[in-house]
Amino acid sequence: MAVVEDESRNASEEENEIEVVVEEDEGDQDSDDSEDDDDDEDDNVALEKKVADLERKFEEGLFEYEDHINLIQALWGLSELDRWRAAFDRLQQLTILKPEHWLLRIQTEVSIAHSEESRKQIVDLFKLATLDCYSIEILSEWCSWSLSAGDANSVRNQLEEILKRAGADPLSGKVFWDARFEMEKAHLESMTEGDPEYKNQKKKLLWCLEETVTRPLLRGNLAWQPLQELALELYDQDYVDKITPYEDKLLTIDDVEEKCKIYQEYIDVVKDLSQQEKYSDCDCHAILRVLYDRATTDCLTSEKAHDLLQSFARYVQRTSSRETVGRILNACVRRCSTKATFWVLKMQQAEHEGKDFDEVKTIFEKALSKGMETYKDAESLWLGYLEFTRRRTAFDNEPDVERLRKTFRLAWDSLAEAWGEESNDCEVPLFWARLEYKRMKDPKQGKEIFEEIFIWRK
Repeated sequence: MAVVEDESRNASEEENEIEVVVEEDEGDQDSDDSEDDDDDEDDNVALEKKVADLERKFEEGLFEYEDHINLIQALWGLSELDRWRAAFDRLQQLTILKPEHWLLRIQTEVSIAHSEESRKQIVDLFKLATLDCYSIEILSEWCSWSLSAGDANSVRNQLEEILKRAGADPLSGKVFWDARFEMEKAHLESMTEGDPEYKNQKKKLLWCLEETVTRPLLRGNLAWQPLQELALELYDQDYVDKITPYEDKLLTIDDVEEKCKIYQEYIDVVKDLSQQEKYSDCDCHAILRVLYDRATTDCLTSEKAHDLLQSFARYVQRTSSRETVGRILNACVRRCSTKATFWVLKMQQAEHEGKDFDEVKTIFEKALSKGMETYKDAESLWLGYLEFTRRRTAFDNEPDVERLRKTFRLAWDSLAEAWGEESNDCEVPLFWARLEYKRMKDPKQGKEIFEEIFIWRK
């Protein structure tokens, strides 16, 4: 009995010891949880302070790209999704976004998109991103996402948007044609030969192969063994051989000015090839659009970026559809927002398409809000808008004439106030005075403007 009692007592003591230890562990756990909560709370307080400081800085009119990115990261840390989106939208209104930040926005939105409406918004984000830059990473993300876009027609529509932008890219275009081919192939494999659309679907598959091999895409002729002979027959690899050296150089050179020079040489070569009958199947127009897009992304900090963009805009105006022209002009005003050139072209395009007065005025006002880089840009912007207003003025209609006069006065005063002595040789009042004499038939008003010019310049 004594032995049994001792064993029972020892067992009881061990249980008590275990119970004490468990209680101590639970207490420590509660303490750790409390400390973690305190740490999280401290982190949130620090992030809120950071957000408040950055918002105050923006209210004072100070702009630094990285400050906006820091704000976006802080809002994400606070799990403030709506404010995070608003911060991205605000930065996008102020300037173009870098490819990596577009990817951050898009990949995040993709991860939380579950409704049809949110999917449409993601498509809009991809389209906006391609206005700011030509990025294979963004286009590849779009391509991967599009393959889950729903039925075959929805997927096909998304891939067509991607191929419009990158299908002619000699360096990377094949990747996107491969995706289109695989999509059509998967759809074909889901059908039976008795299906009424089976034959048409097979034609779509064949079309993808033909598009791939008839375009001068690097490695394109090696991808499709069934059509290799056709590819060689069509262009005998000669076109690819002519452009490959430029692609090789672009992969190895980092200097922006040197890269810009190579792109210009590359573009000139493709333009020359486009004049030759033997390369008529190579879709040189699409290749040139892609090259301009790549060049104005990779060389945006170059001194020649404006000239490249201007050549890009002029080229698509001569060779492309209205939709493509509109898209490229939108890209130009995003990438070079402080130059008047592309805003004036955008106003002219809107006028050409028959947009109403207020729509063109909205474009002009948005341009003004960006702040022109030089006095000449500011003056050119105003002159472009005044030319448009003159063309929309019925000179036998007094309200129209008064609107034109008020616009001239506003232009002259605004340029003088913003640019001071630089505006001494302003063209606006001379343009106005000539109109008063010739179109408004008011020589008295014209004379008063000339007198004001002489007084003002003294």
